[in-house]
Amino acid sequence: MQIYKGFVFKCCAVVNPYLIYDYINNPKTFINPGPFEAHNIDYRGTMGRIKTKLAKRKTMELISSHGEEFSADFDGNKKQAERFMEFPSKKIRNVIAGYLTRIKRREA
Repeated sequence: MQIYKGFVFKCCAVVNPYLIYDYINNPKTFINPGPFEAHNIDYRGTMGRIKTKLAKRKTMELISSHGEEFSADFDGNKKQAERFMEFPSKKIRNVIAGYLTRIKRREA
């Protein structure tokens, strides 16, 4: 059981914000999903490739300053990005390198 903004949800360990939105707007027709259904339902259509503002901003900075040194090769972009910038984690480095690769493939 979890309490979120005064509402008690017994269905799952983590409350999905869309459950709360649906409950607040339609309390009479609200169907509380089971413990496994709550995480697997796509409430608002398909998801896109979401990047954080940090990843987009740093990628654009790298392209503007060293754009000609990057290519459509992910592994090469990882090494080049590491050369020009210091990253706090491998995951952020890989996200930025992947976004660089995606942009360079679109340009080609």
